[in-house]
Amino acid sequence: MSNSPQSAATPILPRTLIVLNEAFVQVGSDYFSASVWWRFARCLARHCRATTLYVPLERRDEPGDAFRVETEGLRIVGRPYYRRIQEYYQNLSRWRDPLRRQLADLMADHDLVICRMPDPVAKLAAHAAVAAGRPLALFIGGDVRVGSIATEARSVMLRIVGRLLGHLLRRQEEWVARRACFVGLWDEQMKPRFAPLCSRVEICQSPTLTADWLFERADTCIQAPFRLLRVCQLEPVKGLEAFFDAVRRLVEAGRDVHLDVAGGITRPAYAEELRARIASAALGDRVRLKGNVPFGPELFALYRRADVHVISSKWEGLPRCLAEARASCAPTVATAVGSLPTAIRDGEDGLLVPPENPAALAAAISRLIDDGELRRRIIRNGYALAPRSTAEYHAERIARLVEEAMLSGATKGR
Repeated sequence: MSNSPQSAATPILPRTLIVLNEAFVQVGSDYFSASVWWRFARCLARHCRATTLYVPLERRDEPGDAFRVETEGLRIVGRPYYRRIQEYYQNLSRWRDPLRRQLADLMADHDLVICRMPDPVAKLAAHAAVAAGRPLALFIGGDVRVGSIATEARSVMLRIVGRLLGHLLRRQEEWVARRACFVGLWDEQMKPRFAPLCSRVEICQSPTLTADWLFERADTCIQAPFRLLRVCQLEPVKGLEAFFDAVRRLVEAGRDVHLDVAGGITRPAYAEELRARIASAALGDRVRLKGNVPFGPELFALYRRADVHVISSKWEGLPRCLAEARASCAPTVATAVGSLPTAIRDGEDGLLVPPENPAALAAAISRLIDDGELRRRIIRNGYALAPRSTAEYHAERIARLVEEAMLSGATKGR
């Protein structure tokens, strides 16, 4: 399937610098990234006179598990590479002055600065933008304090470090927001925090799903075996233990179900724990950990084969897999955490269940398998939302909102 961009849109934003905390790898003249947020940046670039991504960059001989970045319409400028935010702060004393000089040079070539948080460099970028008289826009991807606490390792020291970093990044977000002409938030729950800081605050998503991946079908669960799908990193916060227990309950109840888990392994020891749990529950022929599946044909083939898509997390922001599943007409059962209750109308475009409740999760999956009218309604309503979840739709909307904020001279709230 083609990933070629749409016809060029009329630029409405000036030369734009996007400060992005997504690590890139350079191999020769090619770029790679484990994240696919650059897909949204490419769509936004169609509405800018020029676009630069300012990212942590490492030069290697091989890209590893990273995905190739399609750089059409994008200029890539690298800054010191780090794998974890802790590494940035450990090296900040020797990186700070070179970063300041690099950012000052970049201001000369750009007329607008967009910071996507969380990013430890955003405060330095905001300082540079203010000093150069450049308008600043800020996009918040989720509650970094909650996320850092929820996803930290079991080590007490690491949990403490996670809390401290989360608090620091949260304060940086607020500092940058006070100096921004526009703040885009991932969901309504964050508005009370940012509305007093900036006079122009809007709910803005930045999906990586593009319109060419929409795939319509009328129904799923036509016949057994029923395919379940979970798309996520293998991390404790994703609730996989409860999901495996739900699968065990379904099998014991006579359901012929099979589960594919597609996602990178960030903690090998935890992945081994999951494999041991699968084996002890005698689910070895039912559950497959597929590892990292690249965004593209292979991933969307999984969505299109899925009978039921599940989000089993203990905590979430608004995961991109929800829009991807809807775009492939895979009905979703999700835990009622984070922003999911605001994104899903229970019984209309998805089903919601309590987190860490295998019995409720198994019951909801059974309900979707058995109730064709409910299932088809969820598929139909979810797919109707998919076009408004694409990168093209949101890139154009964000470009116009930022343009309006710049023209109106929007500043901090109070």
